[in-house]
Amino acid sequence: MSKRRGQAMDPYAAPGQDADTAAPVGFTGQRDAARPHVLRYRYVPRLIPMLAALSFFGACLVFYVWRTATNDRGLIINGLFELERDGATVFFASLAVASAGFVLVGLWAVSTRIRAPSYLVLDEESLSIPSRFGRKARTVPYAAIRDIQLLNVQGQSMLQIATASDKVTVAAIMLTSDAQLREVGASLRERVRSRSKV
Repeated sequence: MSKRRGQAMDPYAAPGQDADTAAPVGFTGQRDAARPHVLRYRYVPRLIPMLAALSFFGACLVFYVWRTATNDRGLIINGLFELERDGATVFFASLAVASAGFVLVGLWAVSTRIRAPSYLVLDEESLSIPSRFGRKARTVPYAAIRDIQLLNVQGQSMLQIATASDKVTVAAIMLTSDAQLREVGASLRERVRSRSKV
């Protein structure tokens, strides 16, 4: 009982094992049939948050384009900055451009789910994290990992992996769920621990 309770409190506690399959209970990744120790997790933006962001910034884009086109007065911002009519129009246009940028990023993120998906991979020697904007994955050898922390920043969960030279982040929003992020953290910690014993 105390052991089970301790595992529940530890966010990195390794999942239990299924005796028939030797796979973690509740395992949500993919195993390589040729190399059973290789785990893969689809690493693409979650659809619902991306669609919500697209809807929000799409609405902002429409609103600020309309304000830019119809503006006929100045603007006071937080009682500190006063803009004339032309300045206010430029301000609304700037917000429209920023909103358009976020819409484009959101469209790109959704498109990654349609085209060939990328995968976070834990192999025998290292962790490979796909780049969000490039094609080359970041490879982090287990031997170089010094610390792994599960963080929550403004409601967003992530794994922060400290190496000998820098820090690498695995974002929960790029995985299926926060539970899958914890699963990745548990598998990664176990591999780093096993590597340090060699």
